[in-house]
Amino acid sequence: MKNKLTAFISYSSKDEENAIEIRNLLVEKGFDCWMAPDSIPPGSDYAKEIPNGIEESGAFLLLLSINSQSSVWVPKELCYALEKRKIVIPFKMDNCEMTKQFSFLLSNVQMVNSCDSVDLLHILKRIDEMPYERSKSKTKPNTEEIQYYGPERKTYSWVNRAQYATFNSIIDNPEYGDERYFVKIREVIKGKSTDYDTNIIIRPGHKYEVSIFYHNNADPKTVAKEAVGIADGVAVRSSFPKKLNANEQGVVSAYINASDTDPIEIWAKAFVKSEKECYLRYIPGSATIHNNGELNGICPGADYLFGLGSMLGFNLFSGLMPGGYEYAGKITYQLFADFPDYEISIKATYIKSEYDNDIYSVKVSYENVGSMDQLNVVVQAHLETSVHYETGSSILNNNNNVDGKKVNDDIISEQGMNIGNYAGGSGWAWLTFKVSVSSIRNEKTKIGVLVSTADGNKSVYTYLEQ
Repeated sequence: MKNKLTAFISYSSKDEENAIEIRNLLVEKGFDCWMAPDSIPPGSDYAKEIPNGIEESGAFLLLLSINSQSSVWVPKELCYALEKRKIVIPFKMDNCEMTKQFSFLLSNVQMVNSCDSVDLLHILKRIDEMPYERSKSKTKPNTEEIQYYGPERKTYSWVNRAQYATFNSIIDNPEYGDERYFVKIREVIKGKSTDYDTNIIIRPGHKYEVSIFYHNNADPKTVAKEAVGIADGVAVRSSFPKKLNANEQGVVSAYINASDTDPIEIWAKAFVKSEKECYLRYIPGSATIHNNGELNGICPGADYLFGLGSMLGFNLFSGLMPGGYEYAGKITYQLFADFPDYEISIKATYIKSEYDNDIYSVKVSYENVGSMDQLNVVVQAHLETSVHYETGSSILNNNNNVDGKKVNDDIISEQGMNIGNYAGGSGWAWLTFKVSVSSIRNEKTKIGVLVSTADGNKSVYTYLEQ
């Protein structure tokens, strides 16, 4: 039987013999494979065709070895696949230790060992059983982005349940409401209970909780505990936007799939938006199962939940889920909205006049008011030609040098002065230096400062008042 899935095979040319062997196995089992150089038309540009191959494939099969980790192309291909949110399957070819780069890139991805070709085929088969649109990874029309759930499916009522295994299709659950909207999010406020919703405004610096509800709707009075009513191979996976630009809508989604339900997989979305740029971070260990069984309070594991999927169950992670509300439950996990922000100011204070020059002390203040650390903060002064910087006058005060210390004169250089790293919400610095300007001048003299960080630049200026 021909499968829908195309697998992109990423490998080192030094492992080509093994790569061809694996490709032939997959092709024999009905999977299409994209693999250089065979999939690249003669005379075509590798740098153009490889990204196209990744985008058009449903899964990214990484043949992980000592050779692939030192390859020029493989790390680039992996980064591009992660950027395009492809399902990444690392297939270990040898007992190599992962480099720091690959350990970081694959920190939340489950490995498959080279001896487990059966497991590899099983994983690819599960991916292939997902809805066709996900496998092909084409750009979706904008109309789909406003949908909260899918696919469209037969619905049931609380008094008229399904006669087979199916998830979250009851539209009048007296406790939950319409189960098709099974992904919701709320803000976590200490000492206050807030409601879950499918649309929420994210406030930078605050904590949020995602809820994923699951319920096998097979009728408990008839088929719930029979083979036709027991869902098998039940797993759930979720995703959330790592970054939200200002006023940009992001999607928190979850997928529930099984081997014998109708439909095989369902999905739901909740939408988030922030007025300021922020980064959503998973709070480690916060993922929790809530049910009436022995799995209640257990963490399903972030690497599975945000990867290929975490198996569900009642007392064990068995993948078995009988029908009936007593076996229903939810998974929750928490996110923190990190945000970069800082404030700067400048003040010039007249000190004295000397030899027809007015001397001023200039104080530049920096404060990290965001929740994220800022590294390598750079300060650069912009002086008019009539203003002279006093060599050796710069003094830096900050968290580590409360009493201040003399620093170099880089503040007036082209690259500016690197004043160090500052913790989110508590990092601060003052940089003072002296300048002089002629006492005889007709116009206000301007002095400005540019502060540069990885999160953007800000500038401020003041005048040297006569």
